[in-house]
Amino acid sequence: MLSYRHAFHAGNHADVLKHAVLLHCLNYLKKKDAPFLYVDTHAGAGAYKLSEGFATKRHEYREGVSKMLNEEGLPSFLDEYCALINSFNNSSELTVYPGSPLIAKEVLRYNDQLRLHELHPTDFESLQQNFKSDHRATVIKKDGLRGMIRAFPPPSRRALVLIDPPYKIQNDYHVIPYAIDDALFKFKTATILIWYPMLNNRLYEELKNALSQVYPERWLNVELTVNNQNKGMFGSGLWVINPPWDLPSTIESSKSELPSVLGQDESAALTLDFVIP
Repeated sequence: MLSYRHAFHAGNHADVLKHAVLLHCLNYLKKKDAPFLYVDTHAGAGAYKLSEGFATKRHEYREGVSKMLNEEGLPSFLDEYCALINSFNNSSELTVYPGSPLIAKEVLRYNDQLRLHELHPTDFESLQQNFKSDHRATVIKKDGLRGMIRAFPPPSRRALVLIDPPYKIQNDYHVIPYAIDDALFKFKTATILIWYPMLNNRLYEELKNALSQVYPERWLNVELTVNNQNKGMFGSGLWVINPPWDLPSTIESSKSELPSVLGQDESAALTLDFVIP
């Protein structure tokens, strides 16, 4: 959906959940010396200025990352995320929010690889600029789900994928499970993160059901609800295929902090389900 710009939503509550989990998964893969491939199917621009442009239209970061950065005594899971966000800002003022590509760029090692897909022409140019001198990165102006399938199996036999589409059209909910099925057929041990919005149309329930049938053997699902469901996106979730074994306990350590800090009313909650043999 080429009209969608993530800058409108940069740093919101969904980004906090998504990027904190992504950071944990990246660091987990780094525990082994062997290199790995990071694939971003909907990479966006890479980074977003919060004091100008689209981010100033809604200021969603004020109800998201800004609240988290002002909180003290956070569990290590969230503290590491906040430290990374602060590293992109040179003062106490929050002016820049890194998207998933720049988070990965900051964390990955010299011999790891990044494949970043983006179709929006303006965001693609920004993404290219952000990675023009990075030997590890391949920036691709093609469909990211197809690109994920083409990238498998990677030579390293280790991979982490983030699927983060705009969900502006209903077809987004339907094509993802098929693409993941094709990808896992080629490379069954990939760790795949699928972010989804929680909206009143409840299409995310259909997506979750389809994902549970595509790969029922090893998965985790976490959802953060921030308000009483009367308006817009009332929460978001992450479905993780082949999650790190310690991800459930890591998220559990923040089960009270995420809704208490990011919640917008008394209905805020975090739920966690998983199958990890």
